[in-house]
Amino acid sequence: MHSYILTGIRMGPLLTLIRRHGFTPTPRNIGRMLFIFQNAFWASFHAWREKKVYGEKLKSWTAPDDPVIIIGHWRTGSTFLHQILALDEQFITPSFFQAAFPESFLVSERYFRPIIGALVSKRPMDNVRLGFDDAQEDEFALVKLTLDSPLLKVVFPAKSGYFINDLQDFNPVEEKKEMWKEKLTAFCTRIHRDSGRIILLKNPAHSLRIPFLCETFPRARFIHLHRHPYKVVASSLHLWKVMARDNQLKGKPCFPDLKEITEGLIKFYTVIGRDLAALPEKRYCEVSYEDLEADPVSEVNAIYKALGLEFTGIFESRIRSFLEKARDFKKNSYNFDDAQKMQVYHLMKKQFEFYHYTP
Repeated sequence: MHSYILTGIRMGPLLTLIRRHGFTPTPRNIGRMLFIFQNAFWASFHAWREKKVYGEKLKSWTAPDDPVIIIGHWRTGSTFLHQILALDEQFITPSFFQAAFPESFLVSERYFRPIIGALVSKRPMDNVRLGFDDAQEDEFALVKLTLDSPLLKVVFPAKSGYFINDLQDFNPVEEKKEMWKEKLTAFCTRIHRDSGRIILLKNPAHSLRIPFLCETFPRARFIHLHRHPYKVVASSLHLWKVMARDNQLKGKPCFPDLKEITEGLIKFYTVIGRDLAALPEKRYCEVSYEDLEADPVSEVNAIYKALGLEFTGIFESRIRSFLEKARDFKKNSYNFDDAQKMQVYHLMKKQFEFYHYTP
C-alpha cells in the first residue's frame, strides 16, 4: 500500500502538513494525494463519530503508566520480538489498523476491515506478513497525531542528508512537550481501555526518547534489541529506499548512503546506552537478535525475568505455535561486499568490541 505513512490522517492535519512543507505535483504524487485526501475525508468523519459515541468514556478511562517499550535501530528484528510478545495475554498493543487510524479506530473498524484486508497483506520492505490486527509500531500513529515525527522527512524531504542524524528532531521541543505527552497518552489510553493489561509498544524512534518517555510513563520498562551491524546497515539501505519510493510527496528521492546510516546507528548505540544506564534494574534489558533468533523461548523467558514479568506455560505454547507457522518465512538477503563491511567495521570498531560482534 503506497502512502502508508499518511494513510488515516484527518483532513485538517493533512492540510496543515501541505501548507507547512509543500508538495511536488508530479503525476505519481497527484495520484497519491488523491488517495490520501479521500482517505482523510473518511478519517475525519469517523473521528467526529468517535467523539460523539465515546466522548464521556474517553474522559473516564485512565492512562497507563507502565508500558513495556521495545527499542533499537530499524532492522534489528524488533518486529519479530513485537509479534512474539503480543501473543502474551497480559499485553495489549496497537494493531496495524489502530496505528493507521489513531483518532477513529474505535468506531471505524467494521468499515475499513474489508478494504484494508484486500489492499494489504505484507510489508513492502521485507515481505513480513501484515494483517489488519497485527502488532504495529506507534510512530505511524504519532506522525498523524503530532505532525512532528521524523518520518515526515521521508514524505517531505527538505534537504539532503540522513534525517536520523538530526537527533533533535526525535524529541519534541519544550513548547511541544505537553502536546506530545497528551497525544501519546491519549492514544495509549484508547488502546488500553481500562483492560487491566500492560501496554506493549515497539518503536525504533523511541530509542532516542527514553528520558521523555520516562516523564510521560513513570514506570515504563525498555527492551533494547540489537543486531550485527552488517545486517542492520545493509537492510537499512534497502528500507529507506522503499520508504521514500512509497511515501515521498515532495522533491526528488534522496537516499542515505552507507556512511550516513552507519553514523546514525552509532548514535543510536550511544544514546540508548547512556539513557538506559540512568534507569534502575528491572526497568530495562538488552537482547541480541542473533540469540533471540537461535532460541526465542529462552531469550523471551530471560527478558521476562529481567523485567519482573510472569512467563506462563500458555504463553510458551503460543510462541512455539507461532514459530512453527513462521518457520518457512524467507528473509530478504542483501549484497554487502568486503569493502562495505570494512567501512562499517572501521566506523563501529568500539561497538563491535563491546557487543562481541564478529568482524
